[in-house]
This record gives sequence, structure tokens and C-alpha cells, in this order.
Amino acid sequence: MISINNKKEEFIKIYNIISEKDKLKNLCNFKIKDIQNQLDELNKFISEFMKKKDQNSRILNEQIKIIQKEQIYEMQDLQQLRQSILKQLDEFVESISLKKKSRQTQFEQQLGKLDNLYGTYEYSEFNKGQIEVIENINENKITILKHDNQNTDDQIYFEYNLTKENKYIFRFKFNDNKGNFIILGLINKNNVNSSLDLTFKGKSFGVTDKDYGGKVVKGKRFNQIQKDQIIEMRVDIENKKLQFLDYPDYENINEIHDVYQLNQNSTYYLAIFQRGKIQTSLDIIYFLETQK
Repeated sequence: MISINNKKEEFIKIYNIISEKDKLKNLCNFKIKDIQNQLDELNKFISEFMKKKDQNSRILNEQIKIIQKEQIYEMQDLQQLRQSILKQLDEFVESISLKKKSRQTQFEQQLGKLDNLYGTYEYSEFNKGQIEVIENINENKITILKHDNQNTDDQIYFEYNLTKENKYIFRFKFNDNKGNFIILGLINKNNVNSSLDLTFKGKSFGVTDKDYGGKVVKGKRFNQIQKDQIIEMRVDIENKKLQFLDYPDYENINEIHDVYQLNQNSTYYLAIFQRGKIQTSLDIIYFLETQK
């Protein structure tokens, strides 16, 4: 007869295999230069692990049935063993989720600040002066507020060089449930008075127009404006990519169409375009620059 301690060791071995602990350790070994990709991989690992949770539970239950057939243990010992192993699985799922959240928060606090953007905003020449910029360093956000007025076009940009040498991530949070026609995107440093409405190097919100960042890479096209909604914009000039994602789920990825793609040899600025007379407010809440 096999002892319960020996069988428990076999169960733990099975648990270690299906929990993929070694893979998790590698994913949590973060490197500064490639943080976002590593966080994406970790997020993918957690999602896949959660999908396999029922399958893993079935594996353990099958082992329990084998033991029952062999009549190795008393039923009470068997149930205690089962509960112990399943508890470890649940605790592992919780631990990797907390670890991912902790790691992501840590790096966002260290690297996701807006320091490089404060004091750099300017207005495009066609701006009618209806956009107000409020910099809140304590809360690490820059609020862009378009006031009630005539149906004017307004655009601001931030004089911080975005080049092919690095990758960039911006996050924006809407403070209203509805509002103007808004475009988030980039303008060429050599033509700061160009309008995102005409260059199409950005994505529109508030109206559905596939010409403005409407190429679907994953999921579906999204253009809605909802209170507390967060949009992530990823900039990779070397690969001519300007992408927009729903944060934090990343269920949908849209990007600008190939015909409007970025120029690898150009330097760009972050720009925000607004049209309409309904008061609308959004915040820039995150900026990350990573070396390739």
C-alpha cells in the first residue's frame, strides 16, 4: 500500500507541472528595455492559465478516482488531500495575478510619469482658444478641456520628440460620457500646424469614421466615448505603427490605415484635435518611453 505522503508528493509533482511555475518565474524576470512586451506576455499567461483551470481540476479529480479504485485511502483522507491540492491551485492563480498587478504598478509608477510632457504644450495656429490645459503634477495627469462655445476646430500638441529610436505608450482617460469629435494622434514636427482631421494620423472618438484609425488588428473597431474609459496609444515609428487599444483588457486593437502610415525618418509630436461645442474633458494619465 502506498503511503499518503508518497501519493501527496505525486500530486504536488502533477500540480507543479500544470501550474507552469518555471515559466512564471521567467516571465516575472523583468528587464527595463522590454517591459511592455513582458507585461503583455505575463497577461497572456494568466489568461491562458485561467482558461485551463477547469481542465487542471479535472486532471486532479481523475487522479482521485484512480486512488479510489485502488482503495488506498480512507475517504476522509482522500477528500482532505483533494481540498489541499485544489486550494494550492486557487492560491497559485491568485498569487500570479497579484504578482502581475504589483509588477505592473511598480513599473508604471517608476516609468509611466508625465514629467517629459509638462510645460511642452502648444496650440496649432487654427486653434480658436477654446481648449484649456491643466497640468496636475501631484496626480500625475494633464487635463485637456474644451469649453462650451462655437462649433470650432481646436488642436494642441506637445513638443516632445517621438522618433524611431524608441517606442512610446500614452494612455488617455475620458471624463465624460459623450462629447465632441476627438482625434488622438501624431503630427509631424516640421508641420505643427497640420490638422489631424486632414492628415488622418490618429484615431477618432465620438463619431464612427473608419478613416481615422479604423483598421482592425484584433477584436472590433471602437470609437465610443464613455466616462472613465481608458485608451492606450502605442507608437512605433520604425515599424510605421500607430495603434490604439482598450485598456486594460486589450480586447480590441485598431491602427491607422497603411495609406496614412508614419514616416520612419520623421519626428512626431503627440497631438489632440477636438471639434464641436459640447464641453469635453480628457486626461493624459500615462507616458512611457522604452528603448528598442
